[in-house]
Amino acid sequence: MGIEFMVDRLHHDEVPIDHRLVRKLLTEQMPHVAGLQLRAVEPQGTENLTFRLGAELSIRLPRKPSAVLSLMIEREWLPRLTPGLPLAVPVPSLRAIPQRTTRFRGWCADG
Repeated sequence: MGIEFMVDRLHHDEVPIDHRLVRKLLTEQMPHVAGLQLRAVEPQGTENLTFRLGAELSIRLPRKPSAVLSLMIEREWLPRLTPGLPLAVPVPSLRAIPQRTTRFRGWCADG
């Protein structure tokens, strides 16, 4: 079921993210992939946290409220831009529903 992890916080307004939270979001919104192995990617970014989900997917969660807009713009524009780019770019393949209770207003799974 994956390993337990906790990511160091970089921002005063950062949302605490751990294995249980990521697994909870997956179980609630994407039960068909929730059983896949989950592991944190190193090194992590300053705006989003990235986790591998199985062999083919990655999960990105915004570290802080101000990072949500950038992630939402990527979710909208990457699928439109990818066909014209000279290299392969991960495109959001699963879209999560905003979560008020966990302070997540946007997150996505890329394939």
